[in-house]
Amino acid sequence: MSGRVVDAESGKPVASSFISYSSINEQNQRTGGINFSPTQTDANGKFRLEGMQPGHYAASVMGIGQENSSYSDSAPFDISDSDVTGIEIKVRRGATIEGVAVLRTTPIPQPRRCCRRYR
Repeated sequence: MSGRVVDAESGKPVASSFISYSSINEQNQRTGGINFSPTQTDANGKFRLEGMQPGHYAASVMGIGQENSSYSDSAPFDISDSDVTGIEIKVRRGATIEGVAVLRTTPIPQPRRCCRRYR
């Protein structure tokens, strides 16, 4: 199986990405564990995985590391008795958030429930 990884917005190739794949059913739901390829995409975003058994699969890219918030859509494909080419995996930049979390250590005051009665 071979293809390339591209940026979803610009269409430019994404280098140095690891490809993962898993078996999926007819509804494109994952049915097995995720397999990670030790091969990275080249400078043109191209990749090639060899020795895959016939079946229905989906390939994707997952961001690895603290500085990477990228993810991809799954690209479904079928392997029967010949090579599969032209798989395109589109990578998207995920959201990040920065800031400081402040934990409140004092209890929140409760409203008074009693009141004075006047006669």
